Amino acid sequence: MNQLAFTTNIRLHLFIGLLQGMWLYLFLVIIGPFDIYELSFWWRAQLMLGYWLLFTIAYWLVIPVQNRIYHQFQQWTWSAELSVVALVFILAFPPIYSYYKSAIVEGEFPLPIFTSEVYLPTSLILFPMMIAVRRFMMRQKKTVDKNLNQVGKITLRGTYQKDILHIYWSDLVCVKSAGNYVEVHYLLADRLQKKLLRTSIHKIEANFPALIRTHRSYLINPLHFLAWKDRKRLSITQLEVPVSENYRNAIEEHFSVRP
Repeated sequence: MNQLAFTTNIRLHLFIGLLQGMWLYLFLVIIGPFDIYELSFWWRAQLMLGYWLLFTIAYWLVIPVQNRIYHQFQQWTWSAELSVVALVFILAFPPIYSYYKSAIVEGEFPLPIFTSEVYLPTSLILFPMMIAVRRFMMRQKKTVDKNLNQVGKITLRGTYQKDILHIYWSDLVCVKSAGNYVEVHYLLADRLQKKLLRTSIHKIEANFPALIRTHRSYLINPLHFLAWKDRKRLSITQLEVPVSENYRNAIEEHFSVRP
């Protein structure tokens, strides 16, 4: 199955959640479907704020779940995308129905009718919209990040205040996981240097998506790719790094060469 663009950037997903809640809100206020069409526009504008809030919270609750899935499999597929979006609608259903039956909205439909005639039709309308927004925002994020990361100076940070490294993107060679730390290999006056930072390789990957994963413990700067040593090793500037089976195809496609 084809891999999709994906980012674990929390702020981006918080923003996407707000957008999805707003789309639901505008749909309910402007269209006024099902049993709310008899309400005036201004009543709908006030009462539908609750749906915006509840749906947004449901989306936010899924953020750590989807990020964990991505970290575990190191790729994003259509099955993962569809499953995560479906999970949002599943999580949103109980609080939304409770709000619908509350003294605030005073909805008249019982659970079976609300489910089949209100929630499911609305979900079928919103589902493709949510996927379209997510795909667009994450593709844009990846493009912007790659463009920013390929020029100028970058900053790699660890947990501690002095745990920091300022280097040019072109001098960053690779990053290796080392327990609770990462080893950053970089060039200084054309000589290979190494700095230990207390952070995770997943955080480095999220902050610098232009890096390419060759192994669960290695990220390389594609600028420093030299050649394949064999099917399990790559030559990069002044180093060799391992290549695992899970990432070989993606690396071959990226560099258009095979071992």
